[in-house]
Amino acid sequence: MEYSIEPALPEGLFLARSTGIITGVPAAKTEPTIYKVGVSSAAGEAVAELSFAVRLLPPSGLAYQEAASAAAAA
Repeated sequence: MEYSIEPALPEGLFLARSTGIITGVPAAKTEPTIYKVGVSSAAGEAVAELSFAVRLLPPSGLAYQEAASAAAAA
């Protein structure tokens, strides 16, 4: 079997043509997009639509010092 996708995935994401698995780390935020994922083999072809967007999330576990603590430490 061989998988394909149109349009191209966002920069940093990759489609494994032999398995259809999407991997990687996206380089930038993207708007919702409809992708057409195709698969072909000796038995025939099929296409499915997949829609997703890349969102940038804030880092988890990030903490800031309070202003008074920062001033006292200086």
